Amino acid sequence: MKPSDDELGFLSCQEIVDYCFDFLSGSLPETDRKLFSAHLRNCAECMRFFETYRKTPEVSREALALRIPDRVRVAVRDFLRERYEPSAASEDSSTRR
Repeated sequence: MKPSDDELGFLSCQEIVDYCFDFLSGSLPETDRKLFSAHLRNCAECMRFFETYRKTPEVSREALALRIPDRVRVAVRDFLRERYEPSAASEDSSTRR
């Protein structure tokens, strides 16, 4: 006979946040894994958080894999140099006087 969620106990929403890594890595003890899964089945907010947490590494890898086109990279670099280099700032202040 399978124990009910009440017999297993419960995890708080904060514990769900704290245990996400352990759950995904497989290091969460079996009893806590069951409690974790039971909580997610009954708490839509934690389920949304967990899905976001689970997908973050994948999304990060995809974002890092994107390469900025050279012309965009050069344009941004030139803009930032023009705007923020100390020599450009001192020239601006001397022309304002």
